[in-house]
Order: sequence, then structure tokens, then C-alpha cells
Amino acid sequence: MNDRLLPEEEEEQAVEQALGDNPRAVELQELRHVLEERLKALQADLMAADEPEQRRALQAQVNELKRQIRVLRQEEAISDFVERSVRVSARRASLEEML
Repeated sequence: MNDRLLPEEEEEQAVEQALGDNPRAVELQELRHVLEERLKALQADLMAADEPEQRRALQAQVNELKRQIRVLRQEEAISDFVERSVRVSARRASLEEML
């Protein structure tokens, strides 16, 4: 039995190791999309709200969701950069081995 990993598997392991406990970019993107949908719903609720107290509470929730979305977008970009960097390095090393 050959314990040697395929290049794609080695690449994925390297990405996982580089990210550590941090989620992959695609996972962060999915979470961000969920929050963006929630934000749209809250903004619609805010537009429909009549009571000043209710509007203040909804506005606070909107502001918090916007903050969370910004943070997720930044983390998504960082994870994407790490993933791409690892893949480029792995492919470069693989090409150098072939030469």
C-alpha cells in the first residue's frame, strides 16, 4: 500500500496546517452571506418600524450586523490569501521537483 498522498491531498493538508483552527475562506463567505441576508431583513423591519424605541433597537442590531460583516469580509480575505499562498508555494515546489 502506498502511503504517499496525491499532490492535491498534500496541498489541502498544507492549507489546513497553515490555517490552523481558522476557517477556510469559503466557510467565512457562507457565513457572511447568511449575515447579509439577515441584515436585509432587519433593514426592512427598520423601515417598517413606527415606534422610536423599536427603531433604535433595530438600528443597533443593523449596526452590529454591519460590523460583523466587515470583520468576516476581512477574515475571509486573509484566509483566501493564506490558502492561495500555500497552493502557489506547493505548486512551485512540485514544478521544481519535476525539473
